[in-house]
Amino acid sequence: MPTNQWVYVALTISPTQGCLYMWDGTNWLGVTNVAANAAVNFGSTVPMLIGWDSGTAGTYTTRYLKGSMDEVAIYNTTLTANQLHDHLLVAIGSTNAPVLTIDPPALTPASPAVIYVTESFTLTSSAYGAPSLSYQWRLNSTNISGATNATFSKSNVTS
Repeated sequence: MPTNQWVYVALTISPTQGCLYMWDGTNWLGVTNVAANAAVNFGSTVPMLIGWDSGTAGTYTTRYLKGSMDEVAIYNTTLTANQLHDHLLVAIGSTNAPVLTIDPPALTPASPAVIYVTESFTLTSSAYGAPSLSYQWRLNSTNISGATNATFSKSNVTS
């Protein structure tokens, strides 16, 4: 991280990986560590340390964050990179247009030549922007009722 500069940092931990994200004023960076993480409940006998390290063999050391923390937030679910990016853009008052991170939307099953009647398909889009974004899928320029998530699925397709 840059020295003597405000930096946005976010850590997400899920059962299968830990991801660290950073924005240094110019670049949005992320790194993933794929490892199993055991669930830990608040109030358990395992300490939650933010800004310092417990060291080895459970003994506390003097390895502390050399800086200040502001607006620490803990969620009961793992946020996506786009959700964290949204938080950042709101925090800095960004007025930039939203950015599609999957454009065009991804189709599942991947790139079929034809989707036949009675088959199913899913379209997935992804974007970030401020304020928090919403989705609306359309067919022939008309809103599809209830299709307001990043993913749109259709089963038992009709012609």
